[in-house]
Amino acid sequence: MLFGPFVRLWRWRPVTARQLMAKRLMLIVPPCFFIGVGMEAFMIKTGFYTIATRKEAERRAEAIDAEYEAYRQKKKQQQQQQQQQTSSSQ
Repeated sequence: MLFGPFVRLWRWRPVTARQLMAKRLMLIVPPCFFIGVGMEAFMIKTGFYTIATRKEAERRAEAIDAEYEAYRQKKKQQQQQQQQQTSSSQ
């Protein structure tokens, strides 16, 4: 047992790039995961998602209103053109 660490050194093998990447990821991923969990918890607790959802709904409503207004104007122009064609053909 006294020579255990020395035997491990004696049987040393080169580390492949895949093993090295796996070791680095094991050091990086868990802290990043917990930081992300903390950020999400903070955003939920402060009501960030409620505010963001409301603002996005307002933006979409404005876009839909603008599209509907453009549609109404186009339809009105088409009706006017049809009336002019009808009145000129008579």
